[in-house]
Amino acid sequence: MEDAALRLEQLLFPSIANVAVLSVDVNNETVRIEACCTAAGAVCPGCGDRSSRVPGSYLRIPADSPSAGRRVVLCLRVRRFTCGNPSCDRRTFVEQVSGLTRRFGRWTETRRPVDLLPDREASSLAAWLAERPGIEVVCRDRAPFFAEGAATGAPQAVHVADRWHLWRNLGEAAERSVAQHRGCLRVLVAEPTPRTSPEPTSPEEASSSPWPTGHRFADRIRARHATVHALLEAGHSRRSIGRQLHMTHRTVKSLADAAKPEDLFRGQWHNNRTSVLDEYKPYLDNRWNEGCTAWKLWEETVPLGHKGTYRIVSAYIRKKRTSPQPVTAKPPSPRTVSKWRLSRPETLTEIEQLRLNTVLTQCPELEALTGHVRSFATMLTERQGKRLPQ
Repeated sequence: MEDAALRLEQLLFPSIANVAVLSVDVNNETVRIEACCTAAGAVCPGCGDRSSRVPGSYLRIPADSPSAGRRVVLCLRVRRFTCGNPSCDRRTFVEQVSGLTRRFGRWTETRRPVDLLPDREASSLAAWLAERPGIEVVCRDRAPFFAEGAATGAPQAVHVADRWHLWRNLGEAAERSVAQHRGCLRVLVAEPTPRTSPEPTSPEEASSSPWPTGHRFADRIRARHATVHALLEAGHSRRSIGRQLHMTHRTVKSLADAAKPEDLFRGQWHNNRTSVLDEYKPYLDNRWNEGCTAWKLWEETVPLGHKGTYRIVSAYIRKKRTSPQPVTAKPPSPRTVSKWRLSRPETLTEIEQLRLNTVLTQCPELEALTGHVRSFATMLTERQGKRLPQ
């Protein structure tokens, strides 16, 4: 028992003297450590005299950083000393454990860097490890110089990867696998019908298509664009045009730099604009294909978090009904699908869960891989390493 306690002290407080570990309780969520200071006395911070008179003690629980994903609860028994110097303003004081606590501090002073290597060369790491022959475990990432340096400097040590790097590597591999099945994501969106080559149009017709006409904003932009370019062709400078038309230099510059007025259209006429309805379009597509009306769809999306009005849903359904090409949501990207698969199922929204289920239905390979990812995630978070051979 004494050997186990000594080993725990060396592992938990390797650079802190006069600290004894009384007990350690470990479960899946927390590591509870009870410890106390074993120094014979303490120095008064007021006068500097040393005292060994202890009228009492109490538990101090400074916050500490997690260890291997578990929350660390440190219960440190500290003593209150009585200062024997009659001229000292302090009557009592509490001991501080150097390297672990400080006055009024709510966090421990552990988790500090042990050392800093001068470079990222394998030789530097190997030399540092060789000076410390007692190292048994090396936790590293997949950088080649780490692997080479650790193998040379500490050949007896076991190499492990921390959970953060394991999860990151899993995420990168999952995204690559989804990208290989990108075709399964495209089938969620109906293929557009091939377009016939349009007939040449006159400049007047080209200027009014496909952008809206008869709208005050669109017509004003076209008129200002034509006026600025006419003045430029007449030899006026941009500064002169700004004075004549009462425009700022930035406005004149944007109008002059635009080859056609359509390049200046933004907002509701921009093809790539986002909509508050984008997140719910897959759900709307599925339910509309099942025969639901626009009003019914709006009623169903409101409990799902949709903040838009009925008119937005109605306009989207009307466009689907009247458009010569099918109007559907864009397929999710491989990164988005990977994020869904790496998230806990209970943290996904109903829309995200619906879209993920649709993807997995279309691709059995991704469905199988999702099961493997979640099984590995459970093994990783619950520390079931013994299941790895399975």
